[in-house]
Amino acid sequence: MITICFIYFKSLSLANLSAALYSVLRQDLSCVESIVVVDNDPPDSVYDIQGIIDALAFPVPVRLLSIKHGDPLKTHSWSTNAAVREADTPWILVSRADYLLDFDALRKFVEVAGAKPDGWDGFVTSNGCHLNSDIGQCERSPWRHDGPYWFGGVTFDYTEIDAGVYLMRREAFDKVGGLDESLIAWGHAQTEFQHRLYQSGVEFVRIPE
Repeated sequence: MITICFIYFKSLSLANLSAALYSVLRQDLSCVESIVVVDNDPPDSVYDIQGIIDALAFPVPVRLLSIKHGDPLKTHSWSTNAAVREADTPWILVSRADYLLDFDALRKFVEVAGAKPDGWDGFVTSNGCHLNSDIGQCERSPWRHDGPYWFGGVTFDYTEIDAGVYLMRREAFDKVGGLDESLIAWGHAQTEFQHRLYQSGVEFVRIPE
C-alpha cells in the first residue's frame, strides 16, 4: 500500500492546489491507503484548503496537516519530512502543488516497483516538464546530459534526476534520516537526499516517458 504525501506551500495559490490535487484524484488510487496534505504556511485559511479537498471527494481518506509556522527556514525539506512522518505504509509517493501529474503516472510508478522482487529497496522517478516546454525540449537540456557536480566533484545521474515527484520505500527514507532540513533552497535538499539514498545502496529507476 501507498501513502501519497502532498505539499502545498507559500508561493502557490489555491488554484495551484486545486489543479494539482485534481491530477492526484485522476490516478488509479486502488493501492493508496491515504493522502497526507501538508499546508506549509500559505496565506490561505485552513477552511479554504479543506474546502478544496472536500469538494474533490477523494475515494480514500485525506488528512490535512495545517502548520502556520511563520518560519522562512521551514521549506521543502521540512515539509516533506513532516508529511512522511504521518505515513505508515511501506511505500510513499511524494508530490507537490506545483506539479500536475499525468493521469496515468501512479500506475506506471507502481508497475515498476511491482516488477521488482519483494522487499526491493528502490526509488522511482520520472520525466517532468514545464507547461510551456514539451518533453523533447526537456530531454535536450544540459541537466539531462551533463548532470550537476555538487558533491565533491562526483558526477551522478541517478537515472538523470527529476526532483519533486517520486515513489520510495519508507524504510529507505528512514535509513538515511529523511531530507536535511538545514538545506532550504527548493531542489537542493531533494538532490542531496537522493545522493544519500544512492550511497546507501538504493536502486534508482526512471520511467522514460
